[in-house]
Amino acid sequence: MALTQVSSNKRCDGYQKVFEHDSSELKCKMKFAIYLPPKAESSKCPVLYSLSGLSCTEQNFITKAGSQQAASEHGIIYINISTFTVYSGCNIEGEDESWDLGTGAGFYVNATQEPWKTNYHMYSYVTEELPRLINSNFPADLEKMYLWSLHGGATELSFVVCAHLFSLAILDLTSPPGR
Repeated sequence: MALTQVSSNKRCDGYQKVFEHDSSELKCKMKFAIYLPPKAESSKCPVLYSLSGLSCTEQNFITKAGSQQAASEHGIIYINISTFTVYSGCNIEGEDESWDLGTGAGFYVNATQEPWKTNYHMYSYVTEELPRLINSNFPADLEKMYLWSLHGGATELSFVVCAHLFSLAILDLTSPPGR
């Protein structure tokens, strides 16, 4: 699968990049951001997949979280995907009518009903297509792939069946630190 580099910026001694590709699962163009730590130049690195919120692009976490410093220090490849522009260009009737469905937001599930079931396969994209793409194009340590999200648990629970692929890093922001 061909990747097109959209941007590349030196950051925290590594590289913050954005790529675009044609997704076979979603049947549209897809973007993802990847932070490659300095360690990635010489060896395989653990991969942390970050599932963005309801209407986020791959840029939200890049610009707001400052995760590159920690990823650089610990030698972690960091992946962010866009949920906002996922289905742009699918031309499904009603896909632009709401901010929380269709082109406005992607959910990490596979749709089962028309008109959504042809394109809306984010679960398969995250658990199958994207890891294959990352593993074949970047120095990913296949034994150390992690998935985390700020969705409050529902998303993480849907990925429990993928324990053979990912270890889950669940961050509960509803509890004070130390509890």
